[in-house]
Amino acid sequence: MKTPLILMTLLAAAPMAQAQTRAVETSPVVQNPITYQAQTEARLNGGSTQLQAGTGPVIVNWGQPQALSNAADYRVTVADLDADGDGVLTRDEIPESHALYSEFRLVDSNRDGRITPEELANWR
Repeated sequence: MKTPLILMTLLAAAPMAQAQTRAVETSPVVQNPITYQAQTEARLNGGSTQLQAGTGPVIVNWGQPQALSNAADYRVTVADLDADGDGVLTRDEIPESHALYSEFRLVDSNRDGRITPEELANWR
């Protein structure tokens, strides 16, 4: 007698269990119109634009500057900095203000304390 009662209870609960497992529909992500406007204006105005928000003006900067301030450092050759003429660079031959100085260990891939023209070419 208990078996039919249990069976009827399970059959009655089945639709509720199925309803609970249905996937929840989500709405697509909509970009904030002010964010989109700022990005568009910043691209057109060379990377910067000013918007008026409820709390006051907001300056939006977008992207990177057109040229790096030390771009010439990345075009250097061994001959440009090789003070003793041995065809390689040591840390002592590189000015502290040069980008290569701070990245010396990265460029010196074989860790011998000298940068060869091949290692320098791989840095660029």
